[in-house]
Amino acid sequence: MLQLIDEIQRRIKQSGAETVSVVASDCNSNHNILINPDVSFHTASVFKICVMMEVFHQVRQGYFSLDDALLIKNEFYSIVDQSTFSLSITDDSETDLYRSIGNSLKIMDLVTRMITHSSNLATNILIELVNPSKVNDFMHQLDAKELIVIRGVEDKKAFKYGLNNLATARSLMQILTKLAIKQVVSQDASETMIAILKQQKHNTGIPAMLPSDVSIAHKTGWINLIYHDAAIIFPSDQEPYVLVIMTRGIPDDAE
Repeated sequence: MLQLIDEIQRRIKQSGAETVSVVASDCNSNHNILINPDVSFHTASVFKICVMMEVFHQVRQGYFSLDDALLIKNEFYSIVDQSTFSLSITDDSETDLYRSIGNSLKIMDLVTRMITHSSNLATNILIELVNPSKVNDFMHQLDAKELIVIRGVEDKKAFKYGLNNLATARSLMQILTKLAIKQVVSQDASETMIAILKQQKHNTGIPAMLPSDVSIAHKTGWINLIYHDAAIIFPSDQEPYVLVIMTRGIPDDAE
C-alpha cells in the first residue's frame, strides 16, 4: 500500500497541479487510500450526483414521480439578488434539450441527461424543483457534511461573490460508498441511480485508464483549471470500490 501511495504522490508532483486529492475505498472494508482527502474544491459538475440523489429522495417522500413532466425553460434566478439569467447553449455539453424549450419532458429523462451528458439546462430545472437547501440537507444526512450545494449552474453573480458548490474527495467518497452498498434512499433507487451513472458519456477521466470490460458508474466535472471524476468501479472478480480524483491547476486537460 505504501508503495502505491508513493507512486500516486510521484504522479501528482509530476503533473504540476496546484492541488490534487485522491481517495479510494473498498466498499466492504476499511482499506482506504487518502491523499489530501479534506481539501475543498469547487465541485464543477460532480454536484449533479447530489441533485440526482435528492430527486430520488423526494420521489420516495411522495412529492412527485419520475414519470411526471416538467416544463423546459431557460430562465433562472440568481441566489444573490433573484435577478434572472439564462444558460448559454455554447457552454453546455448537451444541446439537444434547448430545442425542447416550451415543451415538457419527464423528470427521469432530465435526470438522465443531467448525469450522462452533464446537461446544465436539465440540472437547473431539476435543482429548482428540489431546492438547493434540500439537496444540501440530504448530503448532510448521508454524513457528507463537507459537501455543500447552494445553487445551480452559471449563476455568474454568485460565482463573482464566491458563492459556489463545494466538495472534498472524502465527502464524495462517502456518498458514493453509500450508493454502492445500496443505502441511498432505497435499494431500488440506488440501483437505478447506479445504472444511470453507468451510462456516462464523458469517459476521458477514470475510465480511460481502466480495462474496457470494467463497469464504471461515475460523474465528471470540469471548469477552468478544475477537473474531477468520482466513480464506483465494479471489477469482475471482486467487490466494488470507490475512486475519487479531484484536481486544480493543471493547464493541460489531457494531463
